[in-house]
Amino acid sequence: MGFSIKRGTKPSSPKKKSTDKAKKSNKAGLGVREKLAGAFFLVGLIAILAAAVSVFSFTKFGNQLDKIAYEQLPPMFAAQQLATTSAKIVASAPRIVAASTIEEEQAVKADLDVMLATLQENLAVLDESGLPEETLAVIEGNGQSLAEALQELHDTTIERFEVASELSDSISKFQQLTGKYNSMIQPILSASQTNITSITSQVQELRQAGAFMTEEQEASIKGLLFKLDELMAAQAPITRLANSGAEISNTVLSAASSDDRMQLRIMGVQVRGAVGVVANTIAELENAKLRKFYEGLLGDIKKLSMGRKSISSLRSKELKLADEQIDIVEDSAEFAAAMEDGVNMLVGDLQSGVDKSADAASTLTQQSSVVMYGVGGAAIVIPLLIYLVYVRGNLLRRLAGLQKSMISLADGDLEVAVPSAGSDEISAMGRAVDVFKANAIKVRDMQAEEERLNRERNEALRDELLTLADNLQGEVESAVNEIAALAEQLQGVSGQMTDSAELVSGQSDEVSKSADEATGNVETVASATEQLSSSNAEINRQMAETTRISNEAAQRAQHTNELVNSLSQSASRIGEVIALITDIAEQTNLLALNATIEAARAGDAGKGFAVVAAEVKNLANQTEKATEEISGQITGIQKATGESVNAIGEIGSIIDSLNEIATTISAAVEEQGAATDEITRNVRGAADRTRAVSASIAEVANETGRTGQLSGEVLTTSRSASEKVSEMRTRISSILDDLRQQARDRAA
Repeated sequence: MGFSIKRGTKPSSPKKKSTDKAKKSNKAGLGVREKLAGAFFLVGLIAILAAAVSVFSFTKFGNQLDKIAYEQLPPMFAAQQLATTSAKIVASAPRIVAASTIEEEQAVKADLDVMLATLQENLAVLDESGLPEETLAVIEGNGQSLAEALQELHDTTIERFEVASELSDSISKFQQLTGKYNSMIQPILSASQTNITSITSQVQELRQAGAFMTEEQEASIKGLLFKLDELMAAQAPITRLANSGAEISNTVLSAASSDDRMQLRIMGVQVRGAVGVVANTIAELENAKLRKFYEGLLGDIKKLSMGRKSISSLRSKELKLADEQIDIVEDSAEFAAAMEDGVNMLVGDLQSGVDKSADAASTLTQQSSVVMYGVGGAAIVIPLLIYLVYVRGNLLRRLAGLQKSMISLADGDLEVAVPSAGSDEISAMGRAVDVFKANAIKVRDMQAEEERLNRERNEALRDELLTLADNLQGEVESAVNEIAALAEQLQGVSGQMTDSAELVSGQSDEVSKSADEATGNVETVASATEQLSSSNAEINRQMAETTRISNEAAQRAQHTNELVNSLSQSASRIGEVIALITDIAEQTNLLALNATIEAARAGDAGKGFAVVAAEVKNLANQTEKATEEISGQITGIQKATGESVNAIGEIGSIIDSLNEIATTISAAVEEQGAATDEITRNVRGAADRTRAVSASIAEVANETGRTGQLSGEVLTTSRSASEKVSEMRTRISSILDDLRQQARDRAA
């Protein structure tokens, strides 16, 4: 049960007093707002403390990481890269020694220059890292020595290529000179050898005479021998020139490919001796032009085979430069190894620093974790205590009691006690609810007084309504009775009109039926004549179709006759083939009989052949029987085909007779159709005239029916009016009864 407050009431003075009390109580102590603000401030302070601890811890941890990442790791990485680069340099240095062309050496030198630049960059990073100067000085010194060694290796390699190029040119020139040297000796030796051979042959021929040699022959032999001695004496210097020249050429060319520097010195001494022999031999030459030619040629050969620019000296210098290259590469490896040792020491020191920084960062992380766990635990425990002790144990409990009291007041229990002790906002709310309770009690008393006054007013109103209902019922009954009487008179008049209309309608119907019957008879005749005409047309069409079909049947019969004749001819040919097969079977049977006789004469040797002959004989007998059966069937087919030909001919004759009859019928039907069309036209005119009479009578019947319909509608309307009047009387009585009942209810 609820309560409401009327406009006229003013229950505000108790509320004002309660508000004043609440203000005084709030001034006396802290309210809920201040206490909750303090609790939230404490929780926020804990959160700020946790954030500050986190920021402090992360800052210190970040500083440690920065120290590792930006101060300790870059030098260590630079040192490791320095060691790697030096190892690559040492590995690439032998490629310069192995280079076969200047271009190849330049490519290797370019790679080494890039590595040296990387080496210098790493050394610069180490210089900026603040590492011990002693260690850095050792590493930088080895790096500088390595760079100088590589430059020296490059210079030595270039010089070796220049010496090798000069050696190659000298060998080419020397080969050209030796070619010229031999080009003059070989023709002279060939001519001299030819003369010596000729003289020797002549001497041998003369000596064959023996004791019978004449004085003239002896004189000839002596002359030939003297000439041979002169030729041998002239050939001796040329032969020495050839042998000494070959010795010089072989020694010098061997020196060009020798790898033994001591052997090269020995070869130089050998060349000097051979050159002296050649010089002495040239001095013995009697031909001045030849002597001059070889003196000039020997001077050029001496330049290439003796002295500092000789081929052996150039080869010795090339070998010396190659040995220097190997020594430089070995020195470079020692510098790189020393630098790697220093780098390893440096990396070890840097790794120790990184490990210490990592340990410090780990310790800081553990300490920060402990502090953060403590602050986090406090951030959880303190709000939980605030909730359990103050929010749940005080605020929620008191709010639940106040809520229970408010629900009881809302349900109509005005005797419930409202908790209002205390000096905070909840107590003020309790006192405000107490004011609502007092106002509700006042409203309840005012509602009781209002209900008493309403009962008195309702009783007076009930009496007035009952009197009004009685008067209204009398007046309505009088008006309804008059309307009912008029409706009854209207029903009588409409009934008489309906009877008259029905009588006229009945007579019109009889006339209409007679006219319709006449029209129907005429139309029946017209329809019959039309049907007859249609039948004639259909008969004519059917006869035409019959004629067409009979013609087609005659054609088909003719075609069938041709097919049967062809079948008869095929059967005749089959008979001929069967006769041929019969002859073959008889001959086969005769051969089988002869074979059986021969097999019997052969005795045991012909038993197998006798079996085959018997089988052939059986096969011939079976073939003969089969041909006899086929021949009988063919004879039957020929007989049947002959009868079919005769029957088909008779069918063709019958079809021709049918064609003639159909033509005659078609002509008769056409004449009958013309007469039927004339009858149909006359009957159709009579049917049209009787149909016009029937239509006029139908219009009279329609008007009569309409009059009857209108009188029926009047009768229906009057009856409906009577029903509506009766219904209105009933509804008015019901309304008046309801009015009286409401009046009684209000009075009650």
